[in-house]
Amino acid sequence: GQIASFDLGTTGVDIDTDRIVTWSRWIIDPAKGSKVHAGWLINPGIDIPEGAAKIHGITTERAQAEGQDPASAVREIAGDLLHWASEGATVVAFNASYDVSLLHRECVRYGHTAEAEGMEKLRPVVDPHVIDKGLDRYRKGSRKLVDVAAHYGVELSEEDAHGSAADALAAARVAYRIAA
Repeated sequence: GQIASFDLGTTGVDIDTDRIVTWSRWIIDPAKGSKVHAGWLINPGIDIPEGAAKIHGITTERAQAEGQDPASAVREIAGDLLHWASEGATVVAFNASYDVSLLHRECVRYGHTAEAEGMEKLRPVVDPHVIDKGLDRYRKGSRKLVDVAAHYGVELSEEDAHGSAADALAAARVAYRIAA
């Protein structure tokens, strides 16, 4: 069946206070050999710390100039993800507990009650990070996506890593390789 794989770039790592800056979602249909990307650039309404900008490449200035209003973007993103899940797509995210929790908090922040409730009920979510740890508990080395991808033979360069589009696609490919 279809896979809905997603990733986000944020202002930091605190799910209660940080904000979404980028969001990418891929719909992948292995049977058809197709993949379709949708992406969002969001003005988070707060400054993007220099450290976060170095990771995902989006500065406060760029987000303010090119980014979508956060309230409408969060509603679109949550609605998009919940739509694909309701259509039977397998939802995939690397370190999903962080991404899903942050999106939930953003829905609550902007008063998107139905979407927040949908995020609370979003199941199942396939997390290749968790599955990899469960399958190979004692493997030495990093469990960052770029390293886990390399372990499973999925191409993801250090240069591309942390871009939400590349990370979402790599997460889907890692999940697929683990399943295979």
